[in-house]
Amino acid sequence: MRNGEAPALRVVTGGGLSGGAVGGGARLRAVGHPRDGGRHGGSGGGGAFDWRAELELVAPDVLLPPGCSRHALAAAEGSLGLRLPPGLVEFLEATDGVYDIDSHHWYAWSLERLVDENFEAERPSDLLLIGDDAASGWFCLSLQGTGALHYDRITAQRRTLARDLRGLWLGWFGGTLGV
Repeated sequence: MRNGEAPALRVVTGGGLSGGAVGGGARLRAVGHPRDGGRHGGSGGGGAFDWRAELELVAPDVLLPPGCSRHALAAAEGSLGLRLPPGLVEFLEATDGVYDIDSHHWYAWSLERLVDENFEAERPSDLLLIGDDAASGWFCLSLQGTGALHYDRITAQRRTLARDLRGLWLGWFGGTLGV
């Protein structure tokens, strides 16, 4: 997105999150077209993971704004003083956050909010905050690469939810994962 442009949001109709898993056991799939010369690895077979298609499959009632530019991602890394995990870069290149229409909440944060929230004084230094549960918890990635976690800000309890970002967001938005 260029400076001064508003994100163009696209509404995808059908299904919903309130009824639990959508699609009656739909399988995840990798898209077989390479992107960025395999820079982010994708999933198996050299093809990039198609975040937009998979999120629309498991959660048709979400808004997916356009993805972030490489320039914006590099600026965010500079602000945070760290390299974003490749899976998060791939996600943010596909969509700048995810808005759940049913709950009226941005569970998966935009790049701008992700940077802002990671300067939160309460943030454990070994975690990268990437979203929230609309209550007292943050969704996080371990900076040691040990998975996607839920961090309860009240109790300081950590719970591993998935082995990676794919498992977290597809499970959360698909209704198969909760906190």
